Amino acid sequence: FKSDNYFLFASDSCKTITKFYTECLKYNTADKFILITANNQFDILDASEQFANKFVFYSPSIIFGVDFSIDQAQDVFIYNKGRTLDPSAIFQQTTRTRNIRNLYYYSELANADPIYENLETCKEIYSNIQHTSQEINEVCVYLNCDDSEAIVENTFFELFVYNEYVSDLYQTNKTAHYENILKTNGFVLSQIGSIKPMSKAKNQELNQPLIDI
Repeated sequence: FKSDNYFLFASDSCKTITKFYTECLKYNTADKFILITANNQFDILDASEQFANKFVFYSPSIIFGVDFSIDQAQDVFIYNKGRTLDPSAIFQQTTRTRNIRNLYYYSELANADPIYENLETCKEIYSNIQHTSQEINEVCVYLNCDDSEAIVENTFFELFVYNEYVSDLYQTNKTAHYENILKTNGFVLSQIGSIKPMSKAKNQELNQPLIDI
């Protein structure tokens, strides 16, 4: 902080990113920091100008649509709680700057058993008018020759089913899928030291400013 080694820090949790922002404020002047969450609105007109020479902290308020392009490479920090964003969206959070020097990420993304055995199983479930979703009901339902509601497997239906299946796959091991997306996009991954959660005492220390507020 004292050397103004600026970075971007994102999390899929508004509370988590606010805690780290509040802690980091101790080490530099407040005008060097930007916090962007649902509770701290910040109008982004030109990120390349507004984020320059700043420590930028953001929640899922930023996922897409921000292009921070500067000549000097910056580090990016990602803290994943696994509560709101899937691995694809977390990757989008990661790459809001186009010139990354190093990416540091910590993940608490839990694993889950898959709902669907395969894509066809997913399709069969949503083809059943009794098990379908509100989105499909609004776009893919028609009255057949017996005046009964039925599902038409149009383009929207195919895209919906595919996205539901991919989303379910992501839930099985979010960290592994996030890492796979990173590798596919040219990141070289390595692990230094042992991975362990933040201590209870440190977490309580970071929580105290939010409690005071």
